[in-house]
Amino acid sequence: MLNVSNYYQEKGQDFVLQAYYLSQTTIPLVFVGSLEQGTTLSDLKQLKDQLDRTYGAKEVHFLYQVERARVLELFKNATLFLHASLEECFPMVILESMQYGVPFLCTDVGNVRELCAQLIVRTPQEMAEKIDALLSDPTHYNATAKELHTRIQEYTYERIIEQLLQV
Repeated sequence: MLNVSNYYQEKGQDFVLQAYYLSQTTIPLVFVGSLEQGTTLSDLKQLKDQLDRTYGAKEVHFLYQVERARVLELFKNATLFLHASLEECFPMVILESMQYGVPFLCTDVGNVRELCAQLIVRTPQEMAEKIDALLSDPTHYNATAKELHTRIQEYTYERIIEQLLQV
């Protein structure tokens, strides 16, 4: 499972981390960020330690300043993409996950509702439940992945140019 976002408080990695621990999954969670604001990264590591004590240890990796090619490789190999930003206009990382056919779960920010409203979550508990639902039902998971990969075709440069020319 993957989260790609700078280590800023408003990016909601603490929400993702809590949801991960509330879920039943044993798939490792990887956080990737290029920039850090204040003590966000160390705060996340402390939260992980606290959650390990409360729920039992889980495998979580915090990567920092990773090369772009490696980030794309992580997207390719991800099972789920988890995003919990408090504010976004157009979260490009969601489009990147869709490009690789990786289902996402996300807070209701920017244009995500028009991409796939049923994958929006409001609480860590709801995200955990949707993680478990997707991972426990291969048919549902595969249908969601296929739908997202098909939907991303509406967001190619060629398609956007075509739409602009029609205006």
